[in-house]
Formats: sequence, C-alpha cells, structure tokens
Amino acid sequence: MAERPPENLYEQLVENAGDLIVVLDEAGRIAFVNSRVHYYPGFTADGTTGRHYTELVYSEDHSRFQELLESAFRGVPVVDYQFRVPMPDGTLSYWVTNAQLFDLGDRSLLMGICRDVTESLNVKNELVERNRALAALGQIAVALARPGGLDQALSQALDQILAALGLTVGAITLQDAEGRLRIAASTAPEPLIRSSEAIEAGKLISQECIARGERIVVPDTTDQGVDPLIRQMST
Repeated sequence: MAERPPENLYEQLVENAGDLIVVLDEAGRIAFVNSRVHYYPGFTADGTTGRHYTELVYSEDHSRFQELLESAFRGVPVVDYQFRVPMPDGTLSYWVTNAQLFDLGDRSLLMGICRDVTESLNVKNELVERNRALAALGQIAVALARPGGLDQALSQALDQILAALGLTVGAITLQDAEGRLRIAASTAPEPLIRSSEAIEAGKLISQECIARGERIVVPDTTDQGVDPLIRQMST
C-alpha cells in the first residue's frame, strides 16, 4: 500500500515553487502570494497580501489587466498574458502569467502562475541590437569595397553608419602621419541637410581642428558646397 504524502505536501510545493503564485479575488485584491515573492527585494508576502493589483501592476497596463480580470472571472482561462511591474529600485520588470479560476463554494478566486521574463527579454533585445550592428558593419564593409575614390567610399560608409544610428549628419575625420586632417562628410540624400546641417557640422569640426593646431585638407576647395571658412582654413 502506497504511503500517504504528508498533509503539508501541497503547501510546501506551492511555497517552494520556482514561479510566483498569486491568488486574486474578484475585486482585484491579492488573497495569497507564495514565498517566491521574497526573492524580489522590497517585496514580502505579508506586505503584498491584501493589496489591490493597481498598486503593483504598471499604470499603463491597468486597463488591459482589468479587462483580463473580468474575462477570467467569467471563466475564460488566462494564457501567456504579459504585464509589467515597477520594482522598488525604479526599474520595470516584465512578467508572463497563466491563470485559472477555481471555486471555493462561497466565492471564486483566480490563481495565476507568474514568471519574471525580464532577463530573457533583455538578452533577446541585446541579440537583436547585436545583429543590427553586425548587419550595419556588413553594409559598411560593402561600401568601402566599392570601386571609387577614398572620399566616395568613406562617404558611403558614413551613410550606413548614420542610418544604423538613426542620425542624419556626421563626419569621418582622418589624420595622416604629418598631422594633416582630412574631413569626409556624408552626402545625405536630402538637399537641405546637405547644404545646411552637413556644412555646419563640418564647420564646427574644422574650427575644433584649427584650435588644436591641426591642418585641414579639403578634397576640392573649388566645390561650392564647401563652407568659405573651411576653404580659407584649408589653404
């Protein structure tokens, strides 16, 4: 005959679960939370029990959470619902929960098993950003490998860098062994940017170079797109 499990077995299973287990009443107040809550600094079981969900869930998620609560108490299971919780340290944590309604006879309660997915989301975002950076580097390498002069190659490469960073104006500076500085500014597709912002950016960089005692080399000083001050400083 199989040995009967200890009377407190299920209580121990709930209290020592790796996920956060939360029970809500129909009013949205927390009727129970397991000991996993102590894993998060600033939270305790006693301090969390009795609080309304609006005191814990991120304010921008309140309306969706209320809709979810009303739907769940009509008997609709909660599957992979995502919400956010502000943490005591000022950060925002991300959670996924699955919940089921259960009947106690005199009342119904909603039990949710909640998992903190903040770290996995951060890793995912880092991977996305890394892949985007690698793709940008590949585009820069292609631009530098195209036939043409150095200025054209640098300009095309800078276009790719600016696009990857979400910027419109920038400059690449190269200094040779004699201390001379060459400025190769990106040729933006918008004429206004090319004629005003790009020139102003080059002007500011040139002024900084002169202040450092560095010589400026402009590829073509007869180009009407070159600011007169830069043309003067490069001669």
